Amino acid sequence: MIARRSLPFSLPRTACAALSAAILLTAAAPAIGAVESDRTKRYTLGSHHGPYMVMVAAIHPLRGGNDTGLTPAEAADRVCWELRDQGIPAYVYAMNTETQSLVTLSPDGQEKERLMATMRGGVCVLAGNFKTADDKIAQKLLKHIKTKVKCPTLEPEAATGGFVRTKGGGFFQATNGRPRSALSRAFVTVNPLLDSAQLQRLRKINDPLLVRLNSGEEYGLHKCKGNYSVVVKEFRGRTLTQVSGTKSADVGERVDVSGDLSEAGREAWELCQILRNRENQEAYVWHDRHRSVVTIGSFSSPKDPEAVRTARKWAAKPADTGVPTPVTVAVPKGERDIRKAERYWLLEVTPYAMPVPNM
Repeated sequence: MIARRSLPFSLPRTACAALSAAILLTAAAPAIGAVESDRTKRYTLGSHHGPYMVMVAAIHPLRGGNDTGLTPAEAADRVCWELRDQGIPAYVYAMNTETQSLVTLSPDGQEKERLMATMRGGVCVLAGNFKTADDKIAQKLLKHIKTKVKCPTLEPEAATGGFVRTKGGGFFQATNGRPRSALSRAFVTVNPLLDSAQLQRLRKINDPLLVRLNSGEEYGLHKCKGNYSVVVKEFRGRTLTQVSGTKSADVGERVDVSGDLSEAGREAWELCQILRNRENQEAYVWHDRHRSVVTIGSFSSPKDPEAVRTARKWAAKPADTGVPTPVTVAVPKGERDIRKAERYWLLEVTPYAMPVPNM
């Protein structure tokens, strides 16, 4: 069944042009200029799009088939072209599961998870490329699509039995109190191709304690441009706790940090400096309530070949005794006898990739 959304169009050409330009300036598009709309092409959604987008329409096959209208793929392509004709970068995404979870976001950044009930053959149309859910242009685009954009394929043609038939041969359910438009239920979501770690990075850390601990770090892990970095050393402390009786408004100022945790933070900072200044490594530091970690590198995923090579490079090496020997970073450089070293650190036996936090 085609569950679509669409609307009559009356926005002045100058306003359309201004909105299109604004969308392009915030988009992750390869170039600034007119949005391409080629009827011979399918504009397929990729993981590099977004990460925040407007879900324009989710088109499902009609139970029992539909001999008179377009297939979901044909309808999605047409809607995509029609949006692009109006300067809106749009993409199609084929759903291949019975149900799919999507994270939707309100203008104030509140997340809600909704299940899209789908059947094989369903296709979505998404539009825009925005860095945040509350991006002003994203919210303007959402309103524009819901109230002004006209997609002829989804334009209402006739109503019957509680359903509205579109000019593309599809149907959407008429709802009391809503406009007779297939586009009126558009919403902001995240790119459905992003994995759980990438989604986690999109969610900003709102713990004031972690913000306080990490905001002053010159090489804080949150400044890493990749999605992942490889942990080469963990420094475990005790805990970081809120002082009894504090309120949320002052929690960032009244924190009880154990001496062990403070020492872990200092150790991590010192190791990071040595890795950067002496070993020429892209090292970062991250502090949380129970530990401080030092990481190396910036990678797109934990399976990135460079991430794998980095983990292997800094992993413990086999020894004749059968017990792996951890890599040692010592001061002075090259000192193998830790009893003679001024400072030394034994790195993790098995380094691992961790998602880069968003702060």
